[in-house]
Amino acid sequence: MPGQFPFAGIDVGGSSKGFHLVGLCDGDEITSFRASTPDQAVEKIKQWSTISVAIDAPISWAKDGKSRPCERALEVSGIRCFKTPSRNLAGEKPFYDWVKHGLMLYDALRAAGYYSICKPEGLRQEKILMETFPHAIATRLQGARPRGLSKVVFRRAVLRCQEVDETALSNIDFVDAALCALIARLFFRGGMNDLDRPGGDHCGMLIPIRSSPPN
Repeated sequence: MPGQFPFAGIDVGGSSKGFHLVGLCDGDEITSFRASTPDQAVEKIKQWSTISVAIDAPISWAKDGKSRPCERALEVSGIRCFKTPSRNLAGEKPFYDWVKHGLMLYDALRAAGYYSICKPEGLRQEKILMETFPHAIATRLQGARPRGLSKVVFRRAVLRCQEVDETALSNIDFVDAALCALIARLFFRGGMNDLDRPGGDHCGMLIPIRSSPPN
């Protein structure tokens, strides 16, 4: 139906950057939107009639220590990632403001009726949300980024290989949001068949299983 985008990805930033949203459908139509607040982001998700949302931001602080199991699992597999410490260790450091904004977004989506896949009942709901990680998505789908190739050029190529027209996406934040939207669509189409949950079933992060480009 025109104007409906059942799959969405969101790139989360600090207060000045805001939230970059990309919506995908089952066809080749794509749309984007920048929100300043979590409420604006959720309102747009509602307008798009989105049922599956994937977000580039930690879904929780570490229970203790300097990182979460999913982040340690990614590192073991050779994929570098940001480490999310416990709330106590993060303190009031300004660097972690974007994590706090992401958590506010998750809360706003839950209040709007979206369920996290962190819990078993979330897998059975009509409207779901999940965490993902664009660097891991690109690496799993396309392999390591060639030396000398910029991050944004490489990730645009990944989207094209997945038959997503990225030409209207004006910056890397929207490109990353589109990679997140791919995960939201993959989950809806095949559940966990094509997806990996680094760190175990209790973690909310999903990335592709594949470690090389599709033939």
